[in-house]
Amino acid sequence: VGMLTSTDFIAILQFFHRQGDLRVVAKDFENHKIRAWREIVSNKRPSDTLISLDPERSLLDACKRLHTYNIHRLPCIQKFRRDTVLHIITHSEVLKYLSQHMFDEVPFLFNYMHHTIEELGIGTFGSKVVTVSRDTPLVQIFDILLDRHISAVPVVDDYGVVHDVYSRTDIVALAKERNYNLNIPVQEALSHHPQIGDRVHACHRTNKLKDVFERFAAS
Repeated sequence: VGMLTSTDFIAILQFFHRQGDLRVVAKDFENHKIRAWREIVSNKRPSDTLISLDPERSLLDACKRLHTYNIHRLPCIQKFRRDTVLHIITHSEVLKYLSQHMFDEVPFLFNYMHHTIEELGIGTFGSKVVTVSRDTPLVQIFDILLDRHISAVPVVDDYGVVHDVYSRTDIVALAKERNYNLNIPVQEALSHHPQIGDRVHACHRTNKLKDVFERFAAS
């Protein structure tokens, strides 16, 4: 049992991008087996051990593991004679559960959630926020996502206004379109994506943490 994540997909695309000829890249990429992909990305991973959770462990254990290993998905595996993946735990699912069942019922969480993110010192602001321009090539954005260990990066204009966001989930569209040219600007790459709802969600320093979490869970 194992997982192939968006981080692996980025590393694979970067590997083939360095091979040169796009026609050769497309052919090699689509004919490769997952076993061969694993060998390509093995040196990119901090460990070959699959990080998972037993179904008898608590939600707190799941949150600690997601945070400790800085991962976005955690497989819940039942270990009997053979490993069986029962579910994939994600940040959004945890937030949705907490917002629906615990924020207003647990006194400690209730008090904590009604403070603003500024009061709690949560968030990244000002010059610390990593952004890219609309003409930034995808290959540079991939480097940023991996090097900074972030899941998405805002796309801004010359005035610093956010027009879109490029996230790790957008990378799957490259495979669907069979377009492996990582030299294209991010604006061009995003223009091919179907616009389903709002892609950019914003909040203010004065928003309560509960409101921010509920927005995460709903988006």
